[in-house]
Amino acid sequence: MNLKSLSLAIVLIMLLAGCAKTVLQKDYNDNQFAQITNKLHTVEQTEKYIKRACAQLGWNCVSKDPKTIRGELLIRTHTLVVDIEYDNEQFSIKYVDSTNLKYNGKTIHRQYDNWVLNLIRHINKESITE
Repeated sequence: MNLKSLSLAIVLIMLLAGCAKTVLQKDYNDNQFAQITNKLHTVEQTEKYIKRACAQLGWNCVSKDPKTIRGELLIRTHTLVVDIEYDNEQFSIKYVDSTNLKYNGKTIHRQYDNWVLNLIRHINKESITE
């Protein structure tokens, strides 16, 4: 392999490696609360589950309106802001803003999915432990 081909191969590998650090940004809509009985949760209970899960994971959460919580996660130099909309049966997590997460209107740092999915798991854990 000559030097020119080797250089081209290295550049292509670096480009592909850089692409793997972002994923398509998506909202996580209509997540059903985990339940162990047929009894529905109240809206007040669901708010409590969400806020407890946020606190456990280091999210700063405040009520934005009666059925929306604004969540903010600060990790080192990264910031993620989401709105968590909920009722007594389900919740949705919607992207609002971020800092240092390579968001370009379409893709975002792959850690976004990990943080949001972890929050969803903790919210569901809270909804069945009471």
